[in-house]
Amino acid sequence: MYPVKYLTIIKEIDDGKTCNEICSSLSISRKELYYFMQSLKNEGIDFIRKYYSDGVIKYAPVKKARDIVNTDSNTVDLITQTNGNYEKFLVISDTHLGHPKERLDLLDRVYN
Repeated sequence: MYPVKYLTIIKEIDDGKTCNEICSSLSISRKELYYFMQSLKNEGIDFIRKYYSDGVIKYAPVKKARDIVNTDSNTVDLITQTNGNYEKFLVISDTHLGHPKERLDLLDRVYN
């Protein structure tokens, strides 16, 4: 049998509560919630973290084998709202700024 806190967390996830709402109702930090979630995972109850464009984080239970296969600790899904808003991201790395052969003109071109 699971402790009451674990059962409460599972119920609040099933009710669609956000991470902040769960932490607030249990008076725990987000770090503590993370450790509770890790303990549940060690017991065989796994959840996927879902990130929303408005900053909300929710957990969803892993119910199907394909959910487990698609769960990768190195990937993050950002779920945008359906009202037509969208977000664009650009990642640039290894620019060698400060190198004698730097090409700031190319960086300006990408920015523009």
